Amino acid sequence: MQDPIHEVIQEMRGGDFSRFQLFHEATHRKMHYIAYGLLSSHEEAEDVTQEAYVRFVERIHSYKDGTNPYAFLATIVRNLAYDELRRRDRETVEYDEGLDGREEESPKEDIDRLLAPLTPLEREVVTLHVLDELKFREVAEVMGKGLSAVLVTYHRAMKKLRKEAGKE
Repeated sequence: MQDPIHEVIQEMRGGDFSRFQLFHEATHRKMHYIAYGLLSSHEEAEDVTQEAYVRFVERIHSYKDGTNPYAFLATIVRNLAYDELRRRDRETVEYDEGLDGREEESPKEDIDRLLAPLTPLEREVVTLHVLDELKFREVAEVMGKGLSAVLVTYHRAMKKLRKEAGKE
């Protein structure tokens, strides 16, 4: 039995967006968690997620039949979230240049510092599983990766974090 999402996408490719709400409801939660896992802000994650739906609709004709629509949309979400992080970094650098003293770290900065030794892929897997409390199966689906790849990535990340914790 074919996932009804594929049918909805075919309808949208034909110009019929009457069931877009079904597509949105089926994908929104996972896409929001991807963005939130990278941005650590529900407001920014929601902005990125909504922009991703706009981009998805704009690029609906480049979607290839038989591919994973969740992975297609998740790629758009991740790219937009990374764009937002780069924009945020540029603003932070400009803001920090004007500061004389050092401010106290926020919980987000603590988490960022703890996860710093990880690669972006490892950081995303750990964030989705630990902070967003998704099951490994859900992490794999959201990221468009196999379950074994997600498990290996997670265990390597945990090994790095344990090694880093032992140094302190």
